[in-house]
Amino acid sequence: MSVALNTLNPFNGRLYAKEDPINCESIGRSETSTMLMLPFNSRSGCGVREEDGKYTSMVVIQHHPLIQRKGDRMVHVACHFEATNRTISNTYSVLVEYIII
Repeated sequence: MSVALNTLNPFNGRLYAKEDPINCESIGRSETSTMLMLPFNSRSGCGVREEDGKYTSMVVIQHHPLIQRKGDRMVHVACHFEATNRTISNTYSVLVEYIII
């Protein structure tokens, strides 16, 4: 799951998963768009939870790279993923006609 933070001003803080801030983080590089990748099946999982095709996680937006401030936010992100396996079967009746000459 990818999370995009788009800001009006360049972002120099941290964007990270609340459940695993060390292994699941992205550092702002003075750009207005910052991406955070949250893998579904990593060892830590980055706090990604799955239930009935809906993946969710808590992401922290910290505006300073080291210090948490009053304006920092924690947001709940969700992704709906519908990829169910379906078996489709069909039966056919075949008529065979023999012509004897």
